[in-house]
Amino acid sequence: MRCGHCSQCKRISSDLHPDVQIISVDLSGSSSGSKTEVGIDQIRDLQGNTYLMPYEGRCKVYIFPEADRLSLGASNALLKLLEEPPDSVVFLLLSSRPDYIIPTIISRSQRIDLSPVSVRDMTAKLLEIGDLSPSRAQEIATFSNGSVGWAIQATLDPDILPAYIARIEEITGLIEGGMEVRLSFAERFGASFYANRDASISHLNNIAEWWRYLLLIKESDGQIPYQIPAKNSIQRCANWISSRNAVEAIKMTQETILSLGKNANPRLALDVLMLSLPIKWEQS
Repeated sequence: MRCGHCSQCKRISSDLHPDVQIISVDLSGSSSGSKTEVGIDQIRDLQGNTYLMPYEGRCKVYIFPEADRLSLGASNALLKLLEEPPDSVVFLLLSSRPDYIIPTIISRSQRIDLSPVSVRDMTAKLLEIGDLSPSRAQEIATFSNGSVGWAIQATLDPDILPAYIARIEEITGLIEGGMEVRLSFAERFGASFYANRDASISHLNNIAEWWRYLLLIKESDGQIPYQIPAKNSIQRCANWISSRNAVEAIKMTQETILSLGKNANPRLALDVLMLSLPIKWEQS
């Protein structure tokens, strides 16, 4: 359990602890930023180190925040370590897409499913760690979609929540816009995807959230238990978009995110998504 205040915790948070290492996609050797997998060389580099004793703690910890991005070669190399792991090493494989991890790795791991934190519990925690009013804490907790990390960042940085609400408002313009607006967005997305992959995927997640907000408005009969960002503009779209359209749009957006994780062409994937979403003139 981390206290968050001692020297060990502070160095872990600052990525300076000698016994805690994060293994993620290494873009240092890719000038285009197009690398999307954890490579076998990264696993080979840590293989020898795993058998060295910890410098300070009782064990060494290797964290894979994107375990689903392990290449096949890297997965097989890691599998050898998991078959006979050193006693003083802990591997933490994190993923929101466990189906992308090879079954042999999953079979040799202890799986722990983490559910989104409830708005109530999140609000209580934010009130403990931040100088927030109860209404502000609940607002951040609501918009976090159960993500503790995002909620804490939004608590510490007052610009994060307004920026999120602005993105949701911009998505309304995208949905209300004609096909020219949508294809222009797909073009920009394709051009910038490899330069900032995480931001691009985050934008698609925001689009999926927009559709969930619309579905909530459609199905709530006016009794929405918490705030919705850009509610008035989403309500405007809810007047001509059906619940069935919203459900299909969520599925298509999620499928697009999955296909991009499999290295689909970003421009083509976004063109297909934009062409598939309901458009206002089709509803008249």
